[in-house]
This record gives sequence, C-alpha cells and structure tokens, in this order.
Amino acid sequence: TANPHWQVARIELSFEERARSKRFVHDRDRERFIAAHKALRTLIGDVDLATGPNGKPSCRGICFNLSHSGDLALIAIADSDVGVDVEQITERDLELLAPTVFSAAELIAFAHAPHRPAAFFRAWVRKEAYVKMLGIGVSSALSSFDVSMDADVRDALLESRIAGAPRTRVVPLAIDDGYEAALATTDFDAKIELVAIELDDRVGPGRRVPRVVLARRTRP
Repeated sequence: TANPHWQVARIELSFEERARSKRFVHDRDRERFIAAHKALRTLIGDVDLATGPNGKPSCRGICFNLSHSGDLALIAIADSDVGVDVEQITERDLELLAPTVFSAAELIAFAHAPHRPAAFFRAWVRKEAYVKMLGIGVSSALSSFDVSMDADVRDALLESRIAGAPRTRVVPLAIDDGYEAALATTDFDAKIELVAIELDDRVGPGRRVPRVVLARRTRP
C-alpha cells in the first residue's frame, strides 16, 4: 500500500525548544531545527518533555527519538525504547576519527572497507542509534560493542559488552542518497517503514528546510 503523508500541524514549540533554536548562528541551521521539532510535535502532541541524565528527551507513555543531518531529519515513534541516527556522508578526516569511535574489531573492518566514507558513516549511525536507544553517554560506550559495516544486513549489532544492556536489534534504514541511517529497537519482530512528513510554508517560505522522514513500526 502507498505510504500516507502527514502535514505538519499548526503547533508551537516549547519554551526550551524556542530557546535552543535561538542559539544557532546560521539561519539555515535554525530553520532545520525548527522544522524537525515541529514535525516531532505533530506526532507526539503538545506534551511536556523530560531530559534524561545524558540529554535524551522523553515523555510519559511515548517512546521517540529524533536525528537530523544536512537537509534530512529522521524521527522514530515506538511503543518501546528506540534510537535513530542519520548522517550525511562527507569526506572528512575519517582516518583520524575512526580510532576515537570504533572498537578494535571495527577498526580492522574499516581498514579493509572498499569505500571508507560510506563504511564509516554506516557504522557510525548504527553505533549512535544503539547508544541513543540505551540513553547512555556516547564517549564512554562506543568501543564497548561492535556493529557490522556491511550494507545489506538485517541486524547490524554483532556483539555488545555493555553490562545490563537489553537484547537489541540495530536496523539499517535505506534513506536518501548521500546519507546513512539506522534504528535501534528491542522489538525483534518489528518491520520498519519510512514515511514522508510534509512541511508547510510556515517553517520558512522559500527557505531550505530539511526533508523529514518518520520511521514507524508496521503491524499485520
């Protein structure tokens, strides 16, 4: 069946979200933030958000996560803990960054990857999605688990050495060209579909705002 589309409703950001939006130096970054968060508010409603010890937002009865990079924003809504990440593939100093984010096993895989930029960001979003689902600090955990850098895998989480972590599946998401994305969930039966969220001109007429995509669970 064809994917439905959501239209961003006329809903205002919270005081904290408005304050955060004003901290951006560049209009483009501010508009991206506003667009993504208004889309999130459309999905979860006008509710008060709490912030966990590592900055992960939450609200009672709803599990969600938000990520944005470049001109793309990704939102996940679920009935259990969820984490998502999206990154635009860029040609930066990946050889210097790799030892700071990859485990020993991942460094070996990265050294043999045929296309290193794609492999780097493919692994990076999978690791980010996992730690965001767990709600733990990124810097202390990235070398404590291994993910696959292969493009075509059903579950990218190879091994986790994080004490007490629940059994988790890390799902690669086929998203726009030039981007890598992943979703982490404890629901092993979940089938994930990506749905576009239409932005109206209140976000910024004629301005460059992100394409917003919802990752949602489909049920039979």
